[in-house]
Amino acid sequence: MKKSLAIILAILLVLLLFPLISEGFGATAKAAGSIEVSLSLYGSGVRSTYVTIQQLLEAYGSGGVNVSSVNAYIGTTSSDLKWCDGWDGVEAYNPVRTWHGYLATIHGLLPNTKYYLNSVFVIDGGTYKTNTITFTTLPAASITKSVVSEISAEDATLTGEVDDPDFDDIVEFGYYFGVSENSLAKIRCKSYQQGATWNTGKDRAVFSEKVSVGYGNLRAGSKYYYQVFCVLKHGDGNTEIKGKLNNFIASGWALVPTAQITRGETFDLTKLITPSSAVSKLRLSWSTAGFTDFNQVSIKGNKLRVIVSELGMRRGSKFSVTASTADGKKSTCVVTLLDWPKAIEYSYNFDDGLLGFMTAGSSYSINVDYSPSDFVDKRLKCLSTNKSIVSITSNENGSIGLKANKTGFANLLVSSMGSANVKKGAVLEVRNGNYARDLDAALCAGKKQFSSLASSFTIYAALYTDNQGKLEGLLKKAGFASPTVRDLSNGGNNQKPKYIVTTKRATNGRLLVYINVRGSKSLQDWMNNLQFGTLPLDQQVTDALTARLKAREVPEPSIVRWLTGTHMGFQEYAAAMILDESKYDIQVSTMQRMNMEDFLFSSDAKNAEFFISGHSMGGAVAAIYAEHLLTHCMIPSKNVHVYTHGAPKEYKTSKRDKLSSKFIDAWNLVNAGDPVPKIGARIGIGNRVGKDRQYYKNSSQKKNLSFFLEPYGLPGAEEHNPVVYKSRFAYTQ
Repeated sequence: MKKSLAIILAILLVLLLFPLISEGFGATAKAAGSIEVSLSLYGSGVRSTYVTIQQLLEAYGSGGVNVSSVNAYIGTTSSDLKWCDGWDGVEAYNPVRTWHGYLATIHGLLPNTKYYLNSVFVIDGGTYKTNTITFTTLPAASITKSVVSEISAEDATLTGEVDDPDFDDIVEFGYYFGVSENSLAKIRCKSYQQGATWNTGKDRAVFSEKVSVGYGNLRAGSKYYYQVFCVLKHGDGNTEIKGKLNNFIASGWALVPTAQITRGETFDLTKLITPSSAVSKLRLSWSTAGFTDFNQVSIKGNKLRVIVSELGMRRGSKFSVTASTADGKKSTCVVTLLDWPKAIEYSYNFDDGLLGFMTAGSSYSINVDYSPSDFVDKRLKCLSTNKSIVSITSNENGSIGLKANKTGFANLLVSSMGSANVKKGAVLEVRNGNYARDLDAALCAGKKQFSSLASSFTIYAALYTDNQGKLEGLLKKAGFASPTVRDLSNGGNNQKPKYIVTTKRATNGRLLVYINVRGSKSLQDWMNNLQFGTLPLDQQVTDALTARLKAREVPEPSIVRWLTGTHMGFQEYAAAMILDESKYDIQVSTMQRMNMEDFLFSSDAKNAEFFISGHSMGGAVAAIYAEHLLTHCMIPSKNVHVYTHGAPKEYKTSKRDKLSSKFIDAWNLVNAGDPVPKIGARIGIGNRVGKDRQYYKNSSQKKNLSFFLEPYGLPGAEEHNPVVYKSRFAYTQ
C-alpha cells in the first residue's frame, strides 16, 4: 500500500513539474508570452521552377496569439528581396494555439538559380522576421541521352532519355528523323519506361526502338539525322524540349538514290557510291535500264557516257544505273539527264556597287551562274587578257577571285568545262579610287584626246536615262549635282526629246556642264529617225528659233547655216532643246542658279566646259546641239567635248567638212557589227562630225541576228544595244 502511494505521488510530481522540465532542456528557459518565428525548406521541395517552404510560429504561454498575415520575400540577391505573389499556404496549429505552422509553394522560379528567402509574420500588431535562407533550384528538364546503336544496312536502335526535376506529365516522347537536317519527320515512340528516382530528385523516362519505323529499310552508306524530343505538361501549358541534333551513317554501301548527268559528259560511276570510303573495297558490275534507246548510254569500266544525239533522250529524261556485287548485293540510282548550259551569267558587286569599277590594290570575286541553273559541273576555265591589270587569284565551284593590280582595262574570258564550252567575256576596268577627279582630268586638262573614262561614263548615262535612282548614283559618283530632267514629249505626239542637264565644279575650278540626250525610246522617236531628208524645218519652228537667236544677237547667216544640210528629224529635236533653254535653270555656283539661255549667252559660259553625249539618235541630236553651242553661243571649241555611241550620220558631207575644224574633241564610238551608224550613207546624209573609234567584237561572241527592240530584226542589230557597247571598252582601238 505504501509502495503504491509512493508511485502515485511520484506521477503527480512529474505532471506538475513537466512544463518547467520541458522548457529547461534548452540552454535557457523560454519566458511566458515570448514569440519565435522560423523558416525552412520542406522535405525535398526544391525543384527547377518551384520550392516548398515551412514557416513556423511558437508562442510561449497559454494566452494564445492573433496572427494577421504571413508573407514570404524572395530574390536572387540578399539585398533585393520582393514579396512573392501566387503562393499557396497551408496552416496547422495545436488546440491551445501555442504553435502555428504554414506550408507554402512558390512558383515561377528560374532553373539552376540561387535564391534568398525570408518570411515576415504580423502577430498582435507586431512584426516578426525570420532568418534568411538560401537554396539553388535544380536544372531544367533535359534530354540526357540520345544514342544510336546496333547500326546495320537496314535499321538502327535509337535510345532516348529525359530527366525532369519537376515531375511534369509527359505528353509526347519520341524523336525527329530524316535524311536531311532541314526536313526531319516527327515520330512518337511506341512505348517508354517512366519512374521517379527520388534519391536524385528527378523523374526519368527512357525509350529504345528501331529508327527504320515508317521509313522502310535504311539505305546503306547514307547519312541520317535524328533528334530526341519530349513534350511536358508544365504549369498551364505544354513545353517541348529537344536534345542535340546528331547523325549516323548506315553501314554497308549503296548508290545514292538520285543523280544528274549532263548529255555528252563522261561520268565516273564510283561517285554514286556512298560512303565514298567503300569505293576502294568494292568490285562492282554496272548495268542500265530505262530510256536507253538508240544506244544513248554506254558504260566502259566505271565510266558512263550519255551520247550526244538528236534522237532519243532529251533534257529531263530518266534512266537507272544498277551496281551489283558477286554475292548478289544490288543498289540502284535514278539518273536525270541535263543539257549543257546555254549561257553563262556573272554577278558581282565591285567597290561602288554601280559602275562595276575596280580599285587598284583591292581584291574582288565574281560568281558565275549557268542557264539552265541546274547544270551541276561548276568547273570553269578562266583567262585574263592583261594580268598586269587584273590577275586571277582563285577559281573554285563557280566563284572567281580577282586582284586589281593597277589602273587600266583587262578582259576576263570564262568558259565551261566539257564539250559544250559555253563562253562569256567581261571587261574589267581598274581605277585609282577617285572617279570624279579622274573624269575632270580627262575633260578639263586641255588635252584633246580620247578618254576611255569619259566614254564609259557616257554609255552608263545612256543606260540609266530612264532610271532616276541609278542615274543620280552615277552622277553623284562623278561629283555632279542631281540632274534637271527635261522630257519634252510629255506623252504627246509631238516629236520632242528627253534629255538631262547637270553641273559641277571641276577640280581646276571650272564649271562643267553635262548634257545627255536619250536614244530612241518612243514611237515618236522612231518616226523622227525616219525623217532622212535635209529639208528646212517646219516654218513655225524655224520662225520661233530664228526670233529667239536674233534676240541674242546671233548673226542671221549663222542661223541659216545651222538650219541647212542636216538630218531633218534629228535637227527638229535639237531645235526643241534650244527653244527649251529659257524654261529651266542650272546651278552655276554653290549659292547661285541661272537661267540656261541667259547662261549660254553670258561671259561665264565662255569659261565653262561642256560635256555632251548620247546613244543612237541621242548621239546625233547631241552633236547637232553641240554645233549650236559653237556657232550660236560662241563657246570655244576647246571647251566642248562630245561623246556619242552608235550614232547615225547626221550631216551632208559638204557641211560636215565645214564643221570639222570646230569639233576638235568629238568622238563617235561604233561597234563593228552595229548597222545604225551606217544609216544615211546612201541617202545624202553621209557623215558625222568628230572622229570615229571602232569597238571590236570579242572573237568568242556569236553573232545574234535578233534586234534588242523587236520586231525589227536587222542583221547584227544586237550590236547597237547600249549594254553591248558597255561591254566592249577593252577592245576600243
